[in-house]
Amino acid sequence: MMTTTTKALSPRPIPPNEQTSSKVLHPIYQSLDSHNYSKALKLTSSSSPSSEWDIVKALRIHALERTGKKREALLLLWEVLTKGVVLSGGNGSSGDGGSNQAEEVWWELRERIQSVTDAADLVSDGAAHGSGGNAAWMDPVERLDLRGFACVSRAGISRSGNANANVDASSAGATSKTFSKGKSSKGSKHSNNGGDTSKTKRYPPVTDDTVLSTLAVTLRIEGLYATLSEMYFQATDEAIAPSTGEMNTENLQSVLEEAVCVHFRSVCDCSSVEKKPSDNGYCNDHNTNGEDNANGKSETSERNGLSDEQLRCKLPNLKTLLQLTTYYERMQTSSLQLSKLSGESLHFQWTAISSLWYKDSLVELVELLQAFSNILAMNGDADNTDVEHSQIPSSRRHRIQQQVCSMLKIRSPSELQPMIQKLKQKVALLPRLAESLSSRMVKNKQHRQEQNPQGPSSQQIGYGPSENDWDVYLETLLHQHKKEEALEALKGIPCSPMTHVIGDDDSGGNGADTSVLPQIHDEHTIENHMEALKGIPCSPMTHVIGDDDSGGNGADTNTNDNTCVLPQIHDEHTIENHIGSVLPYTQRKKLERLSEIALELGKCEESARGYRELLRAFPDQWTYWMGLVDSLVLLGTPRELVCGTETKRAVNRDGWNSCRAFAKEVIASLAERKGGRSLRGPYLVLIELEAVKVLAESGCTVVALREEICSYGDRFGPLASCCFADIRPYLRLLVQSTVGVDGADGIPDEVSELLVWAKNIWMENSQANTDAGNGQVSAEELRERRKKLRAYIFAVQVVYCVTADLGVGCTTLQLYSPSIPQMTSEWRTSLTFLPGVAPKDGGQKEILPGDEIILLITQYLQYQTSCESQQPKTHNLIAAAALLEQAMDHSPYNPHLKIAAIGVYSQLHAAHRALSIYNDLGVKQIQLDSCSYLILPLLVRGGLYTSAIELSSSILRLHGSTSKDVKDYASKSFQNGYLLKAKEMVTFQREKMRPSLQLLHSKGIVMDCAALMNASDLNGGLASKEPRSNVPAVKLGEVRGLCGGEGDLAKAEKLITDSESHFNAPSIIHDAARTTSLRDFAFSDNRDMTMNYFEILYQNRRLTEKEMMSESLMRGHIHGMLVRAVMLSGVAKAPKKGKVPKCSEEMTYRYLSLVDALERLNQFSKGHDIEINDLEMELLELLCALCQAIATIVVGKDNDSMAEREKAVVSIIESGTKILGSVRDSFKSFAYNTIDDQSGTMVCQLLPDRVVPTYILIETTTTLFALFGWGKRKRKTKPAAAALAELALSFRDLLSDLMHATSLFRAFGDENNSTDVELLIKNALDSIIDRQADVAATHCEDHASVRRAINEVSVSRSMTTDRVDPFLVEMWENLGSFDETE
Repeated sequence: MMTTTTKALSPRPIPPNEQTSSKVLHPIYQSLDSHNYSKALKLTSSSSPSSEWDIVKALRIHALERTGKKREALLLLWEVLTKGVVLSGGNGSSGDGGSNQAEEVWWELRERIQSVTDAADLVSDGAAHGSGGNAAWMDPVERLDLRGFACVSRAGISRSGNANANVDASSAGATSKTFSKGKSSKGSKHSNNGGDTSKTKRYPPVTDDTVLSTLAVTLRIEGLYATLSEMYFQATDEAIAPSTGEMNTENLQSVLEEAVCVHFRSVCDCSSVEKKPSDNGYCNDHNTNGEDNANGKSETSERNGLSDEQLRCKLPNLKTLLQLTTYYERMQTSSLQLSKLSGESLHFQWTAISSLWYKDSLVELVELLQAFSNILAMNGDADNTDVEHSQIPSSRRHRIQQQVCSMLKIRSPSELQPMIQKLKQKVALLPRLAESLSSRMVKNKQHRQEQNPQGPSSQQIGYGPSENDWDVYLETLLHQHKKEEALEALKGIPCSPMTHVIGDDDSGGNGADTSVLPQIHDEHTIENHMEALKGIPCSPMTHVIGDDDSGGNGADTNTNDNTCVLPQIHDEHTIENHIGSVLPYTQRKKLERLSEIALELGKCEESARGYRELLRAFPDQWTYWMGLVDSLVLLGTPRELVCGTETKRAVNRDGWNSCRAFAKEVIASLAERKGGRSLRGPYLVLIELEAVKVLAESGCTVVALREEICSYGDRFGPLASCCFADIRPYLRLLVQSTVGVDGADGIPDEVSELLVWAKNIWMENSQANTDAGNGQVSAEELRERRKKLRAYIFAVQVVYCVTADLGVGCTTLQLYSPSIPQMTSEWRTSLTFLPGVAPKDGGQKEILPGDEIILLITQYLQYQTSCESQQPKTHNLIAAAALLEQAMDHSPYNPHLKIAAIGVYSQLHAAHRALSIYNDLGVKQIQLDSCSYLILPLLVRGGLYTSAIELSSSILRLHGSTSKDVKDYASKSFQNGYLLKAKEMVTFQREKMRPSLQLLHSKGIVMDCAALMNASDLNGGLASKEPRSNVPAVKLGEVRGLCGGEGDLAKAEKLITDSESHFNAPSIIHDAARTTSLRDFAFSDNRDMTMNYFEILYQNRRLTEKEMMSESLMRGHIHGMLVRAVMLSGVAKAPKKGKVPKCSEEMTYRYLSLVDALERLNQFSKGHDIEINDLEMELLELLCALCQAIATIVVGKDNDSMAEREKAVVSIIESGTKILGSVRDSFKSFAYNTIDDQSGTMVCQLLPDRVVPTYILIETTTTLFALFGWGKRKRKTKPAAAALAELALSFRDLLSDLMHATSLFRAFGDENNSTDVELLIKNALDSIIDRQADVAATHCEDHASVRRAINEVSVSRSMTTDRVDPFLVEMWENLGSFDETE
């Protein structure tokens, strides 16, 4: 622990006595409570001596923040924390608040002040100090590079000969600007009241609990959790060894308790650095196989496969891990001091668990430091190393080395190995410390419980170890790989008993009759037989362990009371007054952990005994059955090894037979129960056993597997709607295992028999030709009808699944499944057979049982469309949309119908109708992250950019609010003793929410579509279903976003400021800057794909993880380049007397930053894992060419002339014109080879992604040309002006091509692109109805629904073009100024 200097310090300014304090503070608190912040500012002004008190300053900071004066509040906060303060571990004070030590310690607060400081503030500060003054300001582009860990430095770039310090890329490094040494606002005027004597006073850090809590409010609102953690660290470090006298014990304990929670909250802001493999097999780990880059040169080092760029991309991980270890170290230190002070067992457990978490973070840090050490040590002196990784390899490598050393606060890489060794020693020590503390607490509680077994409510001495106490102790053992000791400890844990569901001969050892269970079918049983239920015998509560088959502990529950304990909770005061949890370990959890650990140790029999006991109590718990199979059949071997195609081996036959026999035993026991319902688990495990045998044993036939599947389907098909979901993976296995086996019609015999079985089921259970009758239907008959309907649906699902896996086309469907008209008739019959389940006019919010048939029909129609060799048949999709519209009218609360409708309308490119249906789903809160993928990409492809921004913004807000909520709830959970639950919340935030792929994708969409926002569409402006002929005129960038106009410089600066928050859209610039390959990016795909379970035969196309990352990061790279180009053009200077302007340091730095961004973009776009089509790649090359032109115009080369610079620019512009010609050819080729609606969606996609950025750069280049005297009017005299005009007009022609494509987007029809609506209606009706069998009323309803679907598509496409064309027209008209003829 660091200690403060021994030099005498002055006490911090506090009220002289309680009476004075109350007199001064009471009015201030009243003003703040009544939200009268103006009055609070007056009361805390510098007019009274009390303004020097810490508490008054803290209250003033809060009032300033609440009134929107954030900069004044932050500057006053800086003064409180640094002015004259001797920091912990320092040998001197921060003095006036401007020392390098203070800037390094309070780096986050310094960066925030810099981000809210602009040129006007600098002028104001200079006037206040009587000089130009040093101010808390940094060049915005420099801040952007600092966050992105760019290899750009100010060193050596000054052309005026002034010495400049390097810009540290780590957040803790010193900047090239000096922080303000004095006041800068009215909020800090009182800082000079103390006269000269106040400047010489030296203070300790703030330690008062009230002041700290008040300052913490503002810091939490601003999201400055690193500053908050540092503030409490300084306070606790000073409080433990006070330099101004002894500290109050109560205040010290309060500060320590809050400090632990503050450090824990800060952990949530540390993103996970773990790489996760995706579901489709794509893994984003670093590649170490030495793949070649686009230039054919290997970018991997010989020792660990990391190139310079990959090494740079690891810098954010290093910074994150350093912060994480810092927070956990502070947390562990504060907990240890607190436990010594209070003696509470909970605080000792805090110390133990924080030690384990600290150890885990150190392990990750050591691994990363070792990678850096290997690379940097291998290269030695970076300046003298001959590397081919980049154009400036030595400077890039040297820059990375500087950044690493700065973050680690070391002088050279040679100090890395000693640091690593010290960290390894800590890694070895921390688990032992945790075990010692935790075991002591457990033993002490056990001893106290033995002394007072009753556990009186007024005292805490009688409570034994809680579940959380045992969990922490077990964690300390498992962290040291002491699984044997953990297993023995588990066996001795007293538990609350577990109830048996299945009774056997010994009934768990107590001889009780467990066969009597409540027989409640529904709510009517209780309502109608309440009195009778009072006399029903209850299911007994028995001990599960205690006999020979009790998990291996040999305890006798009838005689040994030490293995059974009940929660000792007398009333609510027991929980409120007790520190920590009082709930004991449950028998269920104990058996679960026993079985898991025993299996890991290879004690399969012991593990199997535990799973058997659990299954006797919970026979339908599938995870227990899988655990039993792993224990008995696979003997603990991972399934991928046992069931791998290359490592097949026979399963444990004895274990296989034992597992099957136990399943049969459970089935028999369940069958003996009176009135007991059938449970699926025991029957499903019989299929699992056959599947394991097929997978593991070579030459095993699938006959037994098929028989078990059929048996399961016969039993549960009519009973459970989820029956098909249960057997779906086994159907796929059966089909895959018979690939290559000959059979009739190309279908293997076993698969053919399965299809025949399914066909017989749906034929036997069809009710389409049954007379519904007009009388009342009995409850029993209603149940039978539902069973038949479930069986019918189940059989069709089986046929669909097998057909999809076989891939044999529509022939199999025609042979084995009902036709679409048959299924349509079946659905209509279900509406009459099952009335009143979900009435059309409201009422109950259940779904209709026949809805699944509609889903099956739409699957059939989409599958037919996909099988066509010609262009897709629109009438099939229209028919599917019409049926879904009808079904949603009858069953308005079925979400799967709406999801299916969104998919169909997506294929019809009807974005507005799909959005309306999505809104009806009522997606809220966390569902935004998991369900928004259904509609978000379609909104961009459909030109509804404003709606895309609104939805994406709601996702950003969700993540921002979740980050705050998780901090609060995790902290409360930690304080209450639920330590592992608290860690689960933090892990959820770090590994699921912060690296969310949906969050990244939403950022990219907001940035791309910002300039295309239409204010009239905000807040429900798209609710109208009718197309508006008078859509309000909107200009590019009118609401937000860059547009190539005069206000772009201010917008770019605002984007840089906003990018500093992880949950703001512009932060994607940093995400992209830290990534030059998809393999560098850690992500979490939180999309819920299970909601598409009904997609059996046909699966809608959705973005893959790789596509989402590629698109989003590409957008981040492009916008980072755009912002830098605009910022560079903003400092451009006009030439004087025909000479090139002299470059300032600011211009040169921004130029280098833009060049570095272009290099990163080039590396990213040419990466082997990036999928990008030729059209997008060519437009990307055009963007890069325009940026190169801007950089050449502003800076050029050393000692060049105007003629040389113009010649260089002309060459670049002419290459861009050639690229544009190729772009036009590529788009025409695409439009020719696809149908019109696909080319229309391509326009909608290209507009925000490529077209608008290109237009912005053309306009920016035009402005610069005018500044250099190469304006539009000089195209005949200046080659540069002529070249730019040619490029602009070529781009204008491309816009004409895009507008032509959108004009064709409004029309749609059949496969021949006919616009004959009546023909389209006829073809759609022929797809879904039998005209001879259907009655006239049904035909009219279908006709109306088809016409309705066509109208929805027409309206949606019109709304798309109405929102895309105005922007294209605006750009086309503006570029007309380059045409001499206009």
